Amino acid sequence: LTPLVTDTVNPNVMAGNIVLILPVAISGLLAGWEKNAWVYRILFGAGTLMITGVLVLTLSRGALIALAIALMVFIVIRWRWGWVLIAIVLIGMTATLYQIGIYPSLEAILSGTSVGSLEARMQLWSRAILIATIFPFTGIGMGMTNQVINQLFPLLSQETIVISHVHNLFLQILVDLGVGGLIGWLATLLLAIFL
Repeated sequence: LTPLVTDTVNPNVMAGNIVLILPVAISGLLAGWEKNAWVYRILFGAGTLMITGVLVLTLSRGALIALAIALMVFIVIRWRWGWVLIAIVLIGMTATLYQIGIYPSLEAILSGTSVGSLEARMQLWSRAILIATIFPFTGIGMGMTNQVINQLFPLLSQETIVISHVHNLFLQILVDLGVGGLIGWLATLLLAIFL
């Protein structure tokens, strides 16, 4: 079927928001419920599976790395000997990184994005700050990054590339939703950290 409306939300932006609520669902799954524990475990388990499924489907490497870090912190906080498991995993990752090499590993993490170099990302970040100063209250709207940057603030490269997001979640929220949207998103982030 032909979609009637195209999806303009970037998968990395969606994953960056979803990864905020996943630790809350996991903590509800592992909480020590006194009454009706099985009902809560089923609800939080289903929520954890659905959120994880959507997160994996976004294919956002940054969000998956953030999830891995959050799970490591969760393991250390939840279980007394969790730091031993984390140490074993970190030793294994270090050995793998040594075998593969740092440059090929970074290339694998950064490949496949519209811009991969630090210089190109810094250009995007400067454009994002400029856009935020021009549209501070309303932002440019979700999914409009490519059109606004290519038409109003083109990058220094001669070819027109598809820029679906600015490769920084905080700047992306500021560009899309303005200062009010960023404040609301930061409030959600702080609430998730508090929980």
